[in-house]
Amino acid sequence: MKPEISAVVLAGRLGSRMNVLTKNCQKSMLGVEGQPILHYIFEGLQSEFGSAKVVIATGYRGEDITKAFGNRYRNIHLEYVHDSRHLEVRKRLLLADGLLEGPFFVMGTDVTIHSSQYSNMVQIFNTAPPNEIYGVISGAIDIKPAPTHALISTEGNKVIEIQTYPPFDYTNPSLLRDMSLWYFDQRTLHLLKEVPSSELNISPVLNEAIKHGVEYMIEKYHDNWYHFATPEDLQVHINFHGNNIKHHA
Repeated sequence: MKPEISAVVLAGRLGSRMNVLTKNCQKSMLGVEGQPILHYIFEGLQSEFGSAKVVIATGYRGEDITKAFGNRYRNIHLEYVHDSRHLEVRKRLLLADGLLEGPFFVMGTDVTIHSSQYSNMVQIFNTAPPNEIYGVISGAIDIKPAPTHALISTEGNKVIEIQTYPPFDYTNPSLLRDMSLWYFDQRTLHLLKEVPSSELNISPVLNEAIKHGVEYMIEKYHDNWYHFATPEDLQVHINFHGNNIKHHA
């Protein structure tokens, strides 16, 4: 039997650029084509793996999510960890420390992708020599949808640098956009726990680890993807071409 896929979904932010839309609604529950953003994440995991264990790290208006989904979405078991404080990505993720075993996804709730990327990331992780890599990072060929997200430089299938904050250096024509989607070995969680409390985000920790010889692999994403940051972003028609699909043995 295959081990169950695990994931931490980060759903704690206010989403201030959504303006009044998040006054009475958690950002991840805003509608896109009639469904909350979270729906697309759960459907993607269900489609690729058939079941999963998902820990949702909630904050602002976390009750909106628990009321809507409870402890199960189809074959996906849902657990919740909550902290009402304004926590950035790293500290929000660490709320789930101890709740997952083995490798796990970490994903934000402001991006929708073709679900094949989940399987692709697991596949590349599983084909690496045991204990050689600390995880897989999803990098988009199309860098336009999330202009404030980090930029990733690669050599072959390895990440060599992550530019975390703008202004970015765009002189490298093969840069990839960070999609707020990672597949981590438990050792990455240890790295994230050991940095100073002042460190807010994940990417700077990964970049520093890479400088010291820790290896992360890249899984390039080739299809359309959608970033939900403003009210206008919610009006999109989601359309995938299927050119990210690989046929795994």
